[in-house]
Amino acid sequence: NILQGRGKYSTELAQELVHWTEVTMLETLSGTKVKEHFIDGALPCLQELRAHGASLACATGNLKSIANQILYGTELKRFFPVLAAYTPETPQRYQIVAKARRELEQETGRTFWKTYVIGDSPSDIRAAKQVEGIAVGVATGHYSTEELAKEGPDILLQNQVGQYPALKGQ
Repeated sequence: NILQGRGKYSTELAQELVHWTEVTMLETLSGTKVKEHFIDGALPCLQELRAHGASLACATGNLKSIANQILYGTELKRFFPVLAAYTPETPQRYQIVAKARRELEQETGRTFWKTYVIGDSPSDIRAAKQVEGIAVGVATGHYSTEELAKEGPDILLQNQVGQYPALKGQ
């Protein structure tokens, strides 16, 4: 989108940028202790959701290799049998969320009538709405509660520490 906005877009340039980003991020992640940057409360939240029978998938705007590095580094991969990530075929966040849901339905043999999209960015909230999901905004990233509130999430949390019970019964 940045390249298109500046009139410099080409498939070759976009692929080069994606490759450079992937290499740089993987080098950075391999040199850090990803778990130290882990958001407090994520593990108990995922454990609670699983205990209530939730089927979980991860949909991310990151490249799959980067997302896997983060999920394995934080020991969260075990919660996500499905990981849908950015590809040139799914450049929009809602497409990634829809892909994650389809793959999870295939993996579990179940049809999901209710999809919660838990995210920390305005694009996550918009994606939830575009796939007719329930948008749960969590202010743990670069965006504040106020910025997320502008997108109109169904549920808005300051952070997930101790707040995940709000998802019970939904």
